[in-house]
Amino acid sequence: MGSTTRTAHPIALPLLAFGLWLGLAHGHARAASAQELGARARVTQTPGAVEEPAASATAVSMDGRAAAAESVGDVLVEVPGARPVRTGSLGSFTSASIRGAELDHTSVLLGTLPLSGADAAAFDLSTVPASLLERVVVYRGGAPVWLSQGSIGGVIQLQPRRARTRELSAGATLGSHGLLAGEASSAVAPAGAGTGPRLLTAAGLTRADGDFELRFDNATALDTSDDELVRRDNADLHQGHALLYGSLPLAGGELSLLGFGFGRVAGEPGSVAEPALRARRRNTRAVLGLAYDQERAAPGGHRAHRLQLLASGRLGDASFSDPLREIGVTARSERQDRTLEAFGRIAGGVGVTPFLELTALASARAERREVDEAFSLIATPASTRSTLAGALEARAHGRLGGGRYELRPSVRVEHTDAELAAEVFGDLTEPRVRDTAATYRAAASATPVPGLTLATSAATGQRMPSLLELFGDGALIAGNVTLGPERSRSYDLSATTRFEAGPLAARIELRGFVTEIDDLVVFVRSNLGQQAPRALGEAHIRGLEAGLQARVTRHLHLSAAATALDSEDALGKELPNRPRLVTHLRPELRSAALGPVSQLRLFAELDTLSSSFDDPSNTGLPKAAQLFVHTGAAALLHGGRTELRLTVRDLFDEQGSDLRGFLLPGRTVLASVRLREELP
Repeated sequence: MGSTTRTAHPIALPLLAFGLWLGLAHGHARAASAQELGARARVTQTPGAVEEPAASATAVSMDGRAAAAESVGDVLVEVPGARPVRTGSLGSFTSASIRGAELDHTSVLLGTLPLSGADAAAFDLSTVPASLLERVVVYRGGAPVWLSQGSIGGVIQLQPRRARTRELSAGATLGSHGLLAGEASSAVAPAGAGTGPRLLTAAGLTRADGDFELRFDNATALDTSDDELVRRDNADLHQGHALLYGSLPLAGGELSLLGFGFGRVAGEPGSVAEPALRARRRNTRAVLGLAYDQERAAPGGHRAHRLQLLASGRLGDASFSDPLREIGVTARSERQDRTLEAFGRIAGGVGVTPFLELTALASARAERREVDEAFSLIATPASTRSTLAGALEARAHGRLGGGRYELRPSVRVEHTDAELAAEVFGDLTEPRVRDTAATYRAAASATPVPGLTLATSAATGQRMPSLLELFGDGALIAGNVTLGPERSRSYDLSATTRFEAGPLAARIELRGFVTEIDDLVVFVRSNLGQQAPRALGEAHIRGLEAGLQARVTRHLHLSAAATALDSEDALGKELPNRPRLVTHLRPELRSAALGPVSQLRLFAELDTLSSSFDDPSNTGLPKAAQLFVHTGAAALLHGGRTELRLTVRDLFDEQGSDLRGFLLPGRTVLASVRLREELP
């Protein structure tokens, strides 16, 4: 409860700043319309896209993108403050660091279904293909309670594709390192603007060898005479995915069914110096949710009420096999982790007056995890965790001094009760963990003139250690049963503007932020080649982030983002794997119709990472700064019914390394074709 007391005064600071802004408000404010800055990226402030204008949120549309076989990680580089992090080649773990927070500080939602759970420290974004999504919305810092999970870093909302036309489509991708993928989908929707049942289904298969070449220094980093090129073995993968998203009008609202399944079998190649030839991983995940949503507007145009009833279940089955003890642990491993989760929530909002809306929600989650270790010395019972949460939020909005304003104070309370079990050095440990924590948020925004929004917010966050952090995975991650909960305080100020002047249209966002974390947990690479979670104590992260989406006429589109970080722990050391500067620049040219070619698109992308330390003590040599250049082209034929794409990633073969110090694939060529056929 100490952290609760400490946050009362800091939350008031942004509200004081907001009061000063209101004093400057003038002019007649009108709602800024959503400008589609090309089909490349659409940033909106409508319900379902970005929940509130005061939030540090950016939405990126998946429609009309030119790159082939994009992943969610490829999309996140366009969001200021968000940095995708990969731990290997295609099919390897991918997550995101938001504003310098750890990967496990980010909650991931599929629509409003939570995908993050206690069975893993961070959600693997590589298991959700970008082709299944309508848009990706990233909330940095706090989020409105409708989506909030009390996260320290933020929330990534993956909005699945919704059937809007009647069509069939199929596509195929061919790429470097033995990549071959295929996907088919169907959509059924009411004709025109009619209402009725909607159903979208999609399924795909991918296989790859992952056998890219990399340079091996033979453990003599200072002597390049014995360097040699070696081919990465045991990096193959075979995976499949399926999505079902259906909706039906019902009783003035909508009943929807959302299901997603994913399966992957892949090799675990190990390091270049100590390759693993027989280690294998299997991962299966399935989530199914049923929701009823209802929303109505009052005669004055404000929201009268909204309601959501949601129930979902999630299954997970992950196994790891290391029969020859190649990964670096002290014994051979044959392990299977099975997880089962049930989740339910009820949420609603009521427009009490035209200027005040109240939102409340309650949720319950029950998780069960069973571990079957073939070579374990003792039998390990199942671990269980139950979580109850409730939240309240008030939204005051209207006009003041000719401008628009919005205030959003909220509180969320979460109670966790866990009975855990694991084998630690041959003995059974069964800790009982109980914790009740409250998180708070206060956000405010003002639109003094049309197209300009000033906003500020303060939020607290909390996170219990995951089962993966406590007990490890028996292979690449070691457990640490001494970890406690992490708690945070974050603050930000921002200005966003959108404007049109002749052929130029642009959206610009500039934000400053501060995050303070107590008992921060980071992963440190051990001598055995494992990642081990370690508590660093207090940590402070300060930064600036800027984003730009612009177009000049219909033919030139520009996307840019930059994030500057200054991070340190209680001893003044720089936090590991936090580049001080991350930048993204992506110009794209689009042609007019050229005979049978409806449109031709050419793009280039430059992504940079400044140097950073790999260890918390900052004693090792820092990682070198990196520059990655990607380029490609796309052609739309027959009115868009045929799409051809060619993409070259890491054009100059810089490779770079992942969190474990393993080299990434380097230059990769991807070519894809997609056919669409509208149904009568």
